Formats: sequence, C-alpha cells, structure tokens
Amino acid sequence: MKSMAADIERLLAADVVVIAANAFVTTFEGTKLGKQAQSMQVVKSIRKQFGFRWNDPVDHIVKAVALEIELLYQQARVASSNNTGQLVLLPRGARLLTAPDTLAALREFLQR
Repeated sequence: MKSMAADIERLLAADVVVIAANAFVTTFEGTKLGKQAQSMQVVKSIRKQFGFRWNDPVDHIVKAVALEIELLYQQARVASSNNTGQLVLLPRGARLLTAPDTLAALREFLQR
C-alpha cells in the first residue's frame, strides 16, 4: 500500500505544466470563449490525477498546486481568474482546447 507522504512527494515532484495541461482539458471541456469554469475543477483534476480522495488530509497542498496552475494559465494567457473565484476562458484557451497536443500547445503559449 502506498503511503500518503509518497503520493504527496510524487505530486510535488511532477512537472506542473503536465498537470496543468491535463487539468485544463477537464476544467474547460465544453466551455465557450469568455465563459466561466469553477476553479475548484482544477483541484478535482489534481486529486483525480494523483489518486487523492476527498477525505485525504492533503487539501492545503492540492490547493497550493492548483493556485500555481492558475498562475500558469494566466501567464500563458489561456484563462484568467475573476473576483468570484472562477476562471474565464480566454481566446488562447479556446485554441488550447482544440489543440491536437494540449501539453505542447501550453508549453508554446508559456514561451510567448
């Protein structure tokens, strides 16, 4: 059986851009340009990617990684947060949703 500490280390050692690309698709799937998505979807995606259950005592760590991902989205100009705690899909984000390789496209947007 895996230890919680090992799972946390795996999360913290992972490439945050990979986590962000996976979370982007699940967070914004079906969202139209300029529309909002719940930022909590990023947290849900991280939990799912790393196998954390809702009763696992890692909430503060997962939320910290989710915040880092939201900052990456803003840096790449694919999504922005608003004052209600939601994420808004930006034009580059709409293109990211249709990209054949979400990870490669996100890395490219982060470079520009």
